[in-house]
Amino acid sequence: MSYDRHLNILPADSAPLGEVRLLSAREMLDVCEVFLGSLQNHMPARLLPTKEYRNVLGQRMEWTYADEWIAQYLWKELIENGLQEIIHNRNTLHMAEWEYWDSLKQLESDMYLSIQASYKAIKLFQLGDPQYLPMATNVFVVPIQWNKFLSTLMTGDIYPAWIAKVDSSSIPEIEDGIYPKYSPRN
Repeated sequence: MSYDRHLNILPADSAPLGEVRLLSAREMLDVCEVFLGSLQNHMPARLLPTKEYRNVLGQRMEWTYADEWIAQYLWKELIENGLQEIIHNRNTLHMAEWEYWDSLKQLESDMYLSIQASYKAIKLFQLGDPQYLPMATNVFVVPIQWNKFLSTLMTGDIYPAWIAKVDSSSIPEIEDGIYPKYSPRN
């Protein structure tokens, strides 16, 4: 069964615009694990929030965290401080956001489930189950800004970078130093 029946693989033009950074699956999972370890007050029976709700959470990430990329050894401290600000400081929540959440526990639950969904998606791409994917990848494309990167994890916008080694001798019509010839596109 083809992977496209199970996953919504986005076209290349939907990848992050502007400068991007490549992160390993391990780095992506590390960030998700910091979030999951810091979000302890979640409801176990709650469902993954809709894309609209996840987009609001992603916007909250962009507002709370700085643009500048930070060193990996600071990730845990800065993520936890930002979550503390979002979840436990009622003054940071705008009234319009309360239309999405009736309580802070619901807010924390939706954040937890959103990050958990991204974690599972990254693991799926890393493991590369041939039932769902054409190949595994350990490389992901992320926005160059720290806050936008965290936002993509919260919204569930994961961009795997399938990079494969190509042997130049296998390129069509590359014999005796002759450049490859390609058929014109219609």
